[in-house]
Amino acid sequence: MKPGKIALLVAAASCTLSASANQPENYVHADSLDTVRTHHLLRLSAKKDNGVRFAVRPELMVGDSRYVRSRAATHLQRILSNQGMTYGGQFSLKHLQNAPGKPVVATYKQTLDNIDIAGQHITLLMNQSLELLATSGEALNLPKSSQGFQLSDVQVVGKALQDLKLDSQTLQPDGSQGAYRLVTVEGLSQPVRVKSVWYPLKKKLEPAYQLEVLYHDVQTRQLEGVKYTISAVDGTILLRKNLSNRIAHSYRTFADVAYPHIPFDSPAGSDLSPLPGNEFFDLSTTEQGVFVEPEIAQSLINLEAGPITNPSQHPWISDAASQSSHCYSLPVGQHGTCGNNVVAYVDLGADGYDVADGDVLVSTSQNGEFDYVFSADTSSTSTENQAAAVVNLFYTINWMHDWFYEAGFDEASGNAQISNYARGGLEGDPILAEAQDRTDVEDGIIQENNANMLTPSDGGKPRMQMYLWDGIISSTFSLSGVTGLTDPEHLNSSFGLESFDITGSLVQAEDAATGTRYDACETLTNAAALSGKIALVERGSCLFTEKAQKVKAAGAIGMVAYNNEDAGPIVMGG
Repeated sequence: MKPGKIALLVAAASCTLSASANQPENYVHADSLDTVRTHHLLRLSAKKDNGVRFAVRPELMVGDSRYVRSRAATHLQRILSNQGMTYGGQFSLKHLQNAPGKPVVATYKQTLDNIDIAGQHITLLMNQSLELLATSGEALNLPKSSQGFQLSDVQVVGKALQDLKLDSQTLQPDGSQGAYRLVTVEGLSQPVRVKSVWYPLKKKLEPAYQLEVLYHDVQTRQLEGVKYTISAVDGTILLRKNLSNRIAHSYRTFADVAYPHIPFDSPAGSDLSPLPGNEFFDLSTTEQGVFVEPEIAQSLINLEAGPITNPSQHPWISDAASQSSHCYSLPVGQHGTCGNNVVAYVDLGADGYDVADGDVLVSTSQNGEFDYVFSADTSSTSTENQAAAVVNLFYTINWMHDWFYEAGFDEASGNAQISNYARGGLEGDPILAEAQDRTDVEDGIIQENNANMLTPSDGGKPRMQMYLWDGIISSTFSLSGVTGLTDPEHLNSSFGLESFDITGSLVQAEDAATGTRYDACETLTNAAALSGKIALVERGSCLFTEKAQKVKAAGAIGMVAYNNEDAGPIVMGG
């Protein structure tokens, strides 16, 4: 397309640019459609820009969506002029994103003779002032083949069925569906959809057909789908794509190894009942009974989806979901605990996922496996245990999603999914599952021993916050060499190591303060004496963590704090 030979057509529903061969050089023509009544809103003027490009300045009401469309069309016109289009073609507005306070995104598809050019799109990114910031894609500047659409819809459907080794004896055209024409095939539950396209091939645009064949596979006994692009000249298969996005992963989790792989109620299994007298309680110790944790191992379970009909149509993890904005820029080709239904991560800072806060979105360990082993003998905040917690959360919520889907809680009913696969409801709302959450820090309070769930209406992302729990603490503390005090009452701190076994000499910490010289709230005066010893500190006016930091810096191997008031022991918090 030579500079100046461009006609601009603006309508409320679409915006189309096309070559105009009958207008003089350096002329920009404006047309209107009476059916959408935009002619009275649009005034265009043209000027020669550096002798090459053209400026089209629409004068519409600011904020009017038609003004946004016309500005986008102006930017596109300049891009096409810069690219030196020579073969013409049309660019129709496919999608316009224009939310208040957000960048404006306009996506155009390229067509020729009102037929799509396969895979050709140009996307424009503009700011709220409608200034062009960036573009992606480019116009395809190729001539069309001299050969036309020679094969019929029935003939190319037969080629596809032959490729799939399916019976192709009885084929019949059967109306249309939008841009697609339908061909019924005896033995298939759904008609094959066919549409004409131009396919770039050998520096020309080859006439071709795109078609989708849905069929029941006799081996998998599931509905499968294949998308074909087939030459309309000689029936050559130009492109074949499996529409079944089948990505199975293995999850090491607390669940039954037998189908349907039901998640356990807890790491202790699903047979636990919190009543004295069952096999998990030892009544010989106290009157109420003490819980004795049974040994339940994690299982490595491989599956694509949970207990749901046609699991291949409901994958927990897909390439499309992994590369969406919901998955926080996972590297291309990498999968993590971010799928169509759930985004699960360790949330250690402010609410929501933020790498700067140390939040963790868990990736596969190897070979598509989420193989992280939980250990009750190490800190719950260790890297391995955090990963195991996130994987278990991701598995459990996905499994429950599929279980309730079968009961009727589907897309149209408002469930949580990134993509609703055109099945109704609002999409873009996966569950945000926050493991080991520490983010409710209002007034400096770190939440523990609890959980909560935020459930907005369909289209809003539900948020689950799972906090750390103290669990059952088993500890002993004994003294020797102290008359009358060999087994004092004690409680563990809420910080520091969760598992340890330390023996050492107890030394009183002293600081520079007067009156409260034993609480380790000021600079220590006997730091050297504490090295390699267990420091004894008095409860005082500063935080227990401050005391611990001071004695640790002096070389102490542990700390014991005693209550300076006439009361029992208290838990050492932050």
